[in-house]
Amino acid sequence: MIRYVVVLRRREDFTREQFLDVWLSEHLPMAQSLPGVRAVAFHPAARSDGEFDGMGTLDFDDLESLEACLASQAAMELRAHTSTFADSDGSVRVVVDTNATSTVKRRD
Repeated sequence: MIRYVVVLRRREDFTREQFLDVWLSEHLPMAQSLPGVRAVAFHPAARSDGEFDGMGTLDFDDLESLEACLASQAAMELRAHTSTFADSDGSVRVVVDTNATSTVKRRD
C-alpha cells in the first residue's frame, strides 16, 4: 500500500476554525472521490498553536495508482481547492510505502 501524506498549514487570512470547516466539509468529500484512492483520513492538529493545522492521508494500491490519480482532472481540482484555504507552498508532502513499515511495541 502506498500512502500520500500531506501536512497542511492554513492561509494567513483564515482562522483555525475557518480552515477546519472548509477542509473537513468541502475538501474531504473531494478527496474521497479521487480515482484509485482506497482510504482517506484527515487529522486536525491536536494543538492550535503549532506550525501545522492538520494532516491528510490518501492510500493507494501502488505507485502507479497514485501517479494516475495525481494526473487526473479530479486531483487538479482538489489542488486548486486547497489553495482557497491552505498555504500550498508551506505544506509538506511525502509518499510512503506502508508495506515497509516497521512497528516496535513498547515493553512495559
